[in-house]
Amino acid sequence: GQKIGLWQDPSQFAAAMAYHGSSRHEIRSYIEVGCYTGWTALILTTYLQRIGHRVRGYLIDLNPTAIGPVMPLLARRNLTFRRRSELPEDKMEMVDRAARGRQRAFDLCFIDAQHSYAGVKEDYGEFAPHCRSAMFHDIQDTSTWHLGNNSGGVPAFWAALTQNVRAHRLTSITFQIATSQPVFGLGILRPGANASAEPDTPL
Repeated sequence: GQKIGLWQDPSQFAAAMAYHGSSRHEIRSYIEVGCYTGWTALILTTYLQRIGHRVRGYLIDLNPTAIGPVMPLLARRNLTFRRRSELPEDKMEMVDRAARGRQRAFDLCFIDAQHSYAGVKEDYGEFAPHCRSAMFHDIQDTSTWHLGNNSGGVPAFWAALTQNVRAHRLTSITFQIATSQPVFGLGILRPGANASAEPDTPL
């Protein structure tokens, strides 16, 4: 009766893992904003570690209820869970620990928490300055369109972001076998001129 497991389209997630795994830039620090069951972070970091990336990171969510079954596995992958409410006091410590003298604290940020347009924009604005690259979930998912007074949800945010970022920085992974309606989708944003995931022009 529990909602457990990997909330991804397997073909989309496999493509994203292959993309990050083939990066010339080593992924040593990762943060996932909105981890829910934790399986996305667990599988992604396991894969990256097995092919040579010395990644460690943080999983952020409102509470650990859904992540409970995988909590014992997190330490094996050098992952630490933090409640969202702890961020104001913990955030700078997290950034300092992750940075270790590098230009950006986190090599990869996965944003999958709030799904309204305003919500995902807020999360992106908060974390982008600290991230080298960013990845977004649900960039084509129709179930988010109605959130925030029919604001268009994550798909509308991704569309707006693509208008403010040079095309060579963007990768959209939207292939799916399901034909009923667009689901999930992963958007990848590469670093800009200042080596961060911030937009080229203000959103």
